[in-house]
Amino acid sequence: MWLINRLKPDFKTIADFRKNNKVAFVTTCRAFVQFCRSVGLIAGDLVAIDGSKFQAVASSRRHLNLNQLKRQEETLDKRTIPG
Repeated sequence: MWLINRLKPDFKTIADFRKNNKVAFVTTCRAFVQFCRSVGLIAGDLVAIDGSKFQAVASSRRHLNLNQLKRQEETLDKRTIPG
């Protein structure tokens, strides 16, 4: 940050970089998915990688206790793990 005087690229620069280096991005994503499969992190046929960032909202009515969290985890497991 100090060397470039806090210079930040704008959206167009990033979009052009992605467009000009599409093959490299596809190759990198493919290698990442293959690595995840080889170490057993994923086993599905469909993988999506998203770089979105969202600001968290922690309202008191959205807090979960341990039992609610376990129920949500069980529901999610039933939806994502076949069998």
